[in-house]
Amino acid sequence: MKRGPLFEKQVVVYLRRVFGDAIERRVMGGRNDRGDVAGVYWHGRPFVVEVKNRARIELAAWMDELEAECGNADTDLGAVVFHRKGRGAKSMGDQYVLMDLRTLCRLLGADDGEL
Repeated sequence: MKRGPLFEKQVVVYLRRVFGDAIERRVMGGRNDRGDVAGVYWHGRPFVVEVKNRARIELAAWMDELEAECGNADTDLGAVVFHRKGRGAKSMGDQYVLMDLRTLCRLLGADDGEL
């Protein structure tokens, strides 16, 4: 299995352990992509999870992709989970998460009118 799909599977296994069996990998979505993981919600709102395991870190491109996927999923909440070199399946909680500041503020309880 290639390292991208393998990492996606590892992320899903971790999220299932934390949140339950409703978490699952999505099939490739093409131009209507809504992220790599389904079944993640925050206060009933869909939360897009895009997963990356690449040798080269491309934060801006990943955020642009996430923004498009959030639009496809009709939500403004999402994050990119990306591989931390040297950390594997036994340390999935150590992986990196990328999101914009607005999303962080929403998760911390900011009123959308303040953003």
